Amino acid sequence: MWEKVLDSDLGRLAPARTRTKYGPVIRDRKGWSRRAPKLRTDREMTAELCGRARCFLVPKTLGYPICVKVPAKGRRAPKAPGCAIDCSGLQAAYTAARGGRGARKRPQVAKRAVFIAKKAKCDWARNH
Repeated sequence: MWEKVLDSDLGRLAPARTRTKYGPVIRDRKGWSRRAPKLRTDREMTAELCGRARCFLVPKTLGYPICVKVPAKGRRAPKAPGCAIDCSGLQAAYTAARGGRGARKRPQVAKRAVFIAKKAKCDWARNH
């Protein structure tokens, strides 16, 4: 699950990256909060460079991001490659779409998150 590549900035092994039909997939269980495009500018830059439909489960409003952020100009770059689908991001989108943390329930978004997670061979989607 881990590549034998030392990430010099973090001082630990870098997460495994594999390629699927959807492009590169990151299977690191931790760190989605650092890789997620939280700011509007980060979301717009990610959508512009990677595509709205590929990186967001609700592309119209840039909602439910599943790709690693591509930072806006002048901001620090993330540790993971941009435009890579993240299994932790898919799981976070699934939890939020199911109504986790008081969010509105969106069953179609949750269903799509599971579908993409299975195609990307994410561990958490096996039993869904």
